[in-house]
Amino acid sequence: MYFPYLRGKQYEMQALLSVPMATYNKMLPIVEHVATASSRFFIRMAQQGRPFILIMNPFHPRGSGRISIATIQSLLVGHLAAHIGLHLGYIVDQHASPAELQAFLTSNLNNEKAVIFRHIPLPANMATIDAVLRANPPKYLVFDETKSRRLRPSLNWHNGHVMLVDGFERQERNSDYPALSNFESNVSTWRTDGLVGMGDYLANGDHFSQGGGQPKVVTLHLAGASPTGLIMHHFSSTMNAGIQGAPAPKFAQACNSLVNSTSVAAMPLSSGITMFQQWDAANHYPGLGSPKQASMQHHLELLAQLV
Repeated sequence: MYFPYLRGKQYEMQALLSVPMATYNKMLPIVEHVATASSRFFIRMAQQGRPFILIMNPFHPRGSGRISIATIQSLLVGHLAAHIGLHLGYIVDQHASPAELQAFLTSNLNNEKAVIFRHIPLPANMATIDAVLRANPPKYLVFDETKSRRLRPSLNWHNGHVMLVDGFERQERNSDYPALSNFESNVSTWRTDGLVGMGDYLANGDHFSQGGGQPKVVTLHLAGASPTGLIMHHFSSTMNAGIQGAPAPKFAQACNSLVNSTSVAAMPLSSGITMFQQWDAANHYPGLGSPKQASMQHHLELLAQLV
């Protein structure tokens, strides 16, 4: 099973709503909803029967910090409350208390649970956390390979481990991306590692950004399969690369490079690639959010095929 990790931005939620329903046969997205408290997208997910894990105590790294469980609990009404595909998640970090974790595990009894270890430092009282988990085992324990992999042996009594890997090689500037880079992934090893699933942070990486200004270079990212796992293709504009702004012609150039790439032509056609093809054919500039959505849709469909 593939567990993509998202932060609830509009283009991320649009991607989850736009991929074919068959993608969800092998995918269970984890949404740490820090972008907005609106339930609009979640209700649409529920109405369409799309399963996902909603984190109940999300952390906003650029805002006020931890969002209260009560705030997210208030969203669980109507269609969302009745959604049989709704799983609930809880992040264990240094601020987590055994009492709050126990309250999470013993509430909303109709929903499967996931407990997530991806923030450091972790609590000092992990023995107490372990006792709470043993008394009320969630369906999934989710780890981040960089931050919490060392916890797995101490929790090996649980048979529902998932490992997140931050595989995207992020660059400071769009102009720094090579045509091809490695994308570290456990897509080919998760079963032999004794996991029930694998996950990643897509081409966002484990990095939260509110968005930036006008770019000097427009770069489009597209994941591809390789014999050893995954690679990432980068298609960058070259025109007026020293001048900030004019994103429409720069996007058109990068999009045309993507559409005419022999590497992309050899890939299975995804809804994301189709979006790029349509924009190129119509010479249409959709803004900078929609291309991110298209890249994400391609990534979600590709990983759901590979797991």
